[in-house]
Amino acid sequence: MNIKQFHHYRLIFTGIAAISMHTYAQQFTIVYGKVTDASSGEPLPYVNIAVKNVPIGTISLEDGSFRLETKHSIDTILFTCVGYQPVTLAVTPFQTQEVNVALKPEEILLDEVVVKPGENPAHIILRKVRSNRSKNDLSRFRTWYYEAYHKTRIDLTNPELLARRKALKSFDFIFDNVDTLPGSGKTYLPLLISETVSDNYYRSKPKKEIEVIKASRISGTKNESISQLTGKMYQNYTIYDNIIFLFETGWVSPLAEFGQRYYRYYLTDTALFHGHVAYRIDFKPRREQERTFTGSVWVADSSWAVCKYEMQSNDKANINYVENLTLRREYDPLNDSIWFPVREDFYAEFTLSDKLTGFIGQKTSFFRKIAIDTILPEKLMNEPNDITLARGSLDRDETFWQVNRPEKLTEKEAGIYAMIDSVQRIPLYRSVAGLIQMFYTYYYVKGPVEIGPYYRFYSFNPLEGTRLRIGGRTSNAFSTKLMLDGYLAYGTRDKQWKYGGGALYLFDKNPRIATGISYRKDIEQLGQSQNAFLEDNFVTSLLRRKPNDKLTRTEELKLWFEREWFHGYSNTLTATHRTLYSTEFVPFSSYYDGFMHPVPSITTFELTLNTRFAWKEKYLMGEFERTSLGTNYPIVNLNTTLGIPGISGSRYGYFRWNLNIAQTLELAPFGYTEYMIDAGSVYGNVPFPLLEIHKGNETYAYDYMAFNLMNYYEFASNRYIGIFADHHFDGFFFNRIPLLKEAKLREVVTFRALWGQMNNSGDQPLVLPAGMESVEKGYFEAGAGIENILKVFRIDAVWRLSYLDHPGIQPFGIRFGLQIIL
Repeated sequence: MNIKQFHHYRLIFTGIAAISMHTYAQQFTIVYGKVTDASSGEPLPYVNIAVKNVPIGTISLEDGSFRLETKHSIDTILFTCVGYQPVTLAVTPFQTQEVNVALKPEEILLDEVVVKPGENPAHIILRKVRSNRSKNDLSRFRTWYYEAYHKTRIDLTNPELLARRKALKSFDFIFDNVDTLPGSGKTYLPLLISETVSDNYYRSKPKKEIEVIKASRISGTKNESISQLTGKMYQNYTIYDNIIFLFETGWVSPLAEFGQRYYRYYLTDTALFHGHVAYRIDFKPRREQERTFTGSVWVADSSWAVCKYEMQSNDKANINYVENLTLRREYDPLNDSIWFPVREDFYAEFTLSDKLTGFIGQKTSFFRKIAIDTILPEKLMNEPNDITLARGSLDRDETFWQVNRPEKLTEKEAGIYAMIDSVQRIPLYRSVAGLIQMFYTYYYVKGPVEIGPYYRFYSFNPLEGTRLRIGGRTSNAFSTKLMLDGYLAYGTRDKQWKYGGGALYLFDKNPRIATGISYRKDIEQLGQSQNAFLEDNFVTSLLRRKPNDKLTRTEELKLWFEREWFHGYSNTLTATHRTLYSTEFVPFSSYYDGFMHPVPSITTFELTLNTRFAWKEKYLMGEFERTSLGTNYPIVNLNTTLGIPGISGSRYGYFRWNLNIAQTLELAPFGYTEYMIDAGSVYGNVPFPLLEIHKGNETYAYDYMAFNLMNYYEFASNRYIGIFADHHFDGFFFNRIPLLKEAKLREVVTFRALWGQMNNSGDQPLVLPAGMESVEKGYFEAGAGIENILKVFRIDAVWRLSYLDHPGIQPFGIRFGLQIIL
């Protein structure tokens, strides 16, 4: 099963859900009223109001008013507030009723907290938490170990929107598993469940974390790569950090040093936790559009360590597709001063619209057998990979799971395993899943063959006229070791056939060891970034701002071998024989004997060694392809290339190197910066196609890896350095502006700079194209834009700041982008 098939569990029901638009109603229990001081009659704000035996509640507002609404049958609510005696009142289920409460004052001494006149006591406690942060940071210990159990579920929300559809009659049996969420009353249908048991090791110097998954089961699959995702490696955070990173976005922690700029705090309760007095501090955001939380944290009075918290995202927070993000964590004391997590709950709802079905992702984790400053296995701690699967981890029997689960599966959860197996056997599921996979992967799977990518079937350009293309590759049904691919294209203007094909053989997936060969005879755009749309793309043809007349005919044979040493570090050796042909639009010619002589083609043979290093990078791997889950560290690519003359007609000897460094810097709450530094040199007297032809963009689509107002073939260099930087403010300013903040728009600024030299411009083997020159004075671009327009669009205004005297350039331009961001 490949990575695309894993997404079926989510995508199949997302696609079907788009045809449904109605919800149903239930009865509510609604309790509202006002809380006052029994002595003075003054309203009491921030009183904690909880429902007995049900984990829902609220607090009173500044004027003492409150409103509690639930779909549950409840009969008792509890009012508590620091300094007042608690009150328990009976209510009538499924009725709307007014309840006014007067609380009697009570003396409570807060040990070790000195309350100064006019100062919020919650702020005093938070200062003590922050000042003791390093003492309570578990990373200060030399080593630790614990065993973890993780249970992960994916559920479909509002499944009744699908139940009425005639097309889903074959799936009727799955609706027997529909259940209701506590608190909200929202219905859901369990779709996927996974469980893992793992040993976790931590070493502080040198820092190293290892997770050994010793048992894993996932409904519907035994894929090892997916099993790695069910461990702790994703959404790993601590509340003590100033910024909590979830789904690659930064949220301001309620314990942040600058938390008072983003939160209001209220001391609301005291209680005993494992013999320690603890204070409850409630918090809510000052501005609802910012990525902050509403919730409560309990702090132990002796060590000022967090012993429990629960917090939830705000409905109006400037984030897309994620709703009701809830985080809970409970701690137990290992001794009088050390509190270690023993349970964690993670819950998030994902939806495109309130009128559509969506998904719930929830993860429950238990941590046990905790040992601090223990001796760790030396051999294991020297392993290059952070997550490994023990032998036989996917084959544990039911007895193992019954013994090792901290809590028993619910009846619904236990039925998911059988339900998924039944769903996958239904022909309709396989048909719809194939269509959704085609949309997601751009290929349509038919048995052992995948046809596509479909967006390249039709395009047009001045060289070929209308271009028609058909292509495909073998599927996993053909082989999970060998993949063959090929395509055939035809131009109606040049009346020439283009074609290509290749093979990839995978010796191992983890670490990756692969080899491949490819051949193509086609056209290409020199000086185009790797991020740009391919030329044989209908969208590219429509979005061009200049005629696409700088294409070059190419014939290329390539053989390569890739060796990954550990996740994030790999080498690839490539041998390439390549011929570039002169065309009417990009002619090759040489000047000697006082005359211009046409050159039909140039041929090269190259050996290239690529070294790629991305520390702590994680992957989600399919059978052949894999998707990077990113890293917080720079990603470094070093290419060294040797051109060898005399092999199959190659004429040029040269050496080239290129160093590319890219990173995303999280600067929350001020957003994040994406930067890239690209530098290199070419040694040897080579024709201009073998120089660094700097990456231009002649479309209206924004390209973050190119100079968006630079034309193709405008600049080339032997030696060069380029800097690319985009800063995304994530609504830092717009969130404070009325009207704009409701639209959840986000600001972005960009900058590009380039310096280069062309040492042999007067002694080129080929005459430079008209207008091509070196960039010694420096090329600069700057821009400002708005993203998250309707959640998917981006518009940038870009200014060109140098070489404004060049013909056919745009000093200013508007560029558009399509992006899916949280």
